[in-house]
Amino acid sequence: GFVLRGGAGNGIMVPVLCSNVWIRNGTVRDWGLSGVSNSIAAASGVENVSSINNGRDGISIGTGAVVRACVVISSGARGIAAGPNSLVESCTVSDSGASSSINVGARSQVLNCVVSQNPGSHGILTGAGCRIVGCISSPNSRGIFLGNDCLVESCVVEGNSSIGIRTFNNNVVRNC
Repeated sequence: GFVLRGGAGNGIMVPVLCSNVWIRNGTVRDWGLSGVSNSIAAASGVENVSSINNGRDGISIGTGAVVRACVVISSGARGIAAGPNSLVESCTVSDSGASSSINVGARSQVLNCVVSQNPGSHGILTGAGCRIVGCISSPNSRGIFLGNDCLVESCVVEGNSSIGIRTFNNNVVRNC
């Protein structure tokens, strides 16, 4: 139940290479940089955290990460950014900046997430070999942007101003 409110830097930052760092059950808001900046930590997670009105990323996390049941509202750059082999599940991102709402590295999964009201950014942006299931992307500039060898299944993509779903080599889009 923590609240970290405002300052010039990051709300929470892990500045060294480490693993198994978990941040749970709180709010980071009104920071000049990122709400949670944990992008060099491996096998770590953020769960049940609200990141609101932060200048850069809402939540940024490294390789093999889990981001679950988080809410990101009004981030300046990316809403949620996760490295390769990560899981982003049951999250909501709205009003994020000029980059992407959810951005995951190769071989990651995005499950049951909602990205909405991001007029200048991608809804969901992936690396290669990703799985996107049960998500909603509406209305954003671009709905879902895929790398190669991805699966998009049972998603709703509507009202995006530029592109609904962009695919490359060996992608499967079904039941959308």
